[in-house]
Amino acid sequence: MGILSSKIDRSSVMLQSELVFEGSLDVQFPTILDNSERSYSFDQKDWVHCKFKLQGSTLECSTSESTVETILLDNNFEVLNEQGSSLIFTVKFATRDNSSQQWKLRASSPEEFEKWTSFVKQSLRAEWSLKDFCMCCHTKFGVITRRHHCRACGRSVCSECSPVMTTLPHLGYSTLVRVCRICGNELAHKRKGPQEGNSPNYTQSKKGNSPNKQNKHKPNYK
Repeated sequence: MGILSSKIDRSSVMLQSELVFEGSLDVQFPTILDNSERSYSFDQKDWVHCKFKLQGSTLECSTSESTVETILLDNNFEVLNEQGSSLIFTVKFATRDNSSQQWKLRASSPEEFEKWTSFVKQSLRAEWSLKDFCMCCHTKFGVITRRHHCRACGRSVCSECSPVMTTLPHLGYSTLVRVCRICGNELAHKRKGPQEGNSPNYTQSKKGNSPNKQNKHKPNYK
């Protein structure tokens, strides 16, 4: 008997849309102090003007001479430290040899900053599943039991298995959106830390679905 996880391999699923976006950003490549400790230094590093192409699940970076890196927008990719006032944001990703890397990116204007951070985050959203049953409790969808979708993982879920409303800033959702119980538990674990338990951090529960209410559909984890 296994437990379902919200960890989704984005390299094997379709994305919400094949986003295509091209433009230029200044890049500050770090000095890696200790790769095993993932320690970086950006002190006194020059900015390099690069062209970027965001398409589907890849972000290609190139200079006028050659391609610098093709970054896979997968589970290892994350947008960090957004500094809107200075138009700088940091991205973390895994390179081809599976080592962790961080770059600082600088936009040319507030509009470009907003476009790039928004498009990159949206490209991380998984395609919504179209199953005819709830992927948490296996209840069949019908007239009474409607199909909903978790914005964190894309699973098809019933209302009983998706009572959580929360923000997902890493995916570009700044307002409250629906997530399933599985993702809710993992998000709460990350936000609170393991020492405070695994209860979901219910920013807001939909009316009639208390977080502590026992699910009438007993999950069938397989």
